[in-house]
Amino acid sequence: MKKIIFLLMLFFPYFLFGQYQYIQKYMFVFPNEGLESKQSPSYNSNGNGIIPCGQLLFLTYKTIEKYTINGISDYWYYADQMGANSGWVFGGYLTNRFEANLFLGHWSQGRDNYWLFNNDGWFSTGVKETDAGTHGNFKFVDKNNLILIYFEWDDEREEFIEYNKTEVRLQFINNDKMLFIFNNYRVELIRDNGWE
Repeated sequence: MKKIIFLLMLFFPYFLFGQYQYIQKYMFVFPNEGLESKQSPSYNSNGNGIIPCGQLLFLTYKTIEKYTINGISDYWYYADQMGANSGWVFGGYLTNRFEANLFLGHWSQGRDNYWLFNNDGWFSTGVKETDAGTHGNFKFVDKNNLILIYFEWDDEREEFIEYNKTEVRLQFINNDKMLFIFNNYRVELIRDNGWE
């Protein structure tokens, strides 16, 4: 009997953890409809709830083997959400970068210019502490960091301007610095949390 208990204690950790690898990684949920977390790493497992699109996940385990769902091969990851939606998520629906949320807020362009992106799809840009500027709407297009900016209003002249759509590609240097790339221009923006 002691021998059986000893063997069980010896091999139990392998059976429990042998199919998973410990990791520490952050990734974002990409599908617009969100992603259901599962109780075990299986498509047919019971769900724990929907994690919304753009949610940053802290991943602590991944399966050793890849699985295929809807023609996509990837690992299952355990997302430790510290709450009800913790569970297994399929890696094919995660992305390393999801700038749709990261670029929102106040940004400075040089010493005097600013950009402000609100989460309702509205933006403004101009010269700080003046009436010079413009505003309009923007739309995040895809996971390749393309946004469409629609300039609609000139604050200084107080008139509508010709409706102008500009495609802008975002490139993040880090969470506090990004590049706007458009029409062969590269504009560096620095996050400015202190500006109101």
